[in-house]
Amino acid sequence: VASARDREFVRRLQLGAWLSRAGYSARALQTVNDMRKQGETLTGDQRSALWSPLYFANLISYEDDRTFLAALPGSEQLATYDWLFPQPRNEGETASWRYIRAILQLQAGQREQAINALEALRAELAANRQGGRILDLTQRALAELKKKKAP
Repeated sequence: VASARDREFVRRLQLGAWLSRAGYSARALQTVNDMRKQGETLTGDQRSALWSPLYFANLISYEDDRTFLAALPGSEQLATYDWLFPQPRNEGETASWRYIRAILQLQAGQREQAINALEALRAELAANRQGGRILDLTQRALAELKKKKAP
């Protein structure tokens, strides 16, 4: 990567290696963050392939998201997410996308924006009578935020 020769090919190899092995999502995230900062590009298919192993798996499916969240400073986490997924890929992922973005806003020190986003998501899910994992995670995050007062 440092020589910039065949960078696109090298990045495909890097991401393929990190994403094909369990436990390497933080390394994949660091690679994608570096690509964002270097002004590199990803195809829509490449971006889409990152959704499940990076964000869905680490922030929705698993109970412990600390390792993934610690892989980058909060502001870089949020910037990389917004770079990869400026909007949900499809309507069915809107609630997941909003929840993940709110958690990353919280990590980036945007506490009020995160709380507002989580409260709006909770209200919308409740109004639409949608239960499930996203509502549970949203309610849990809000309960934890209420325990921890703003500094």
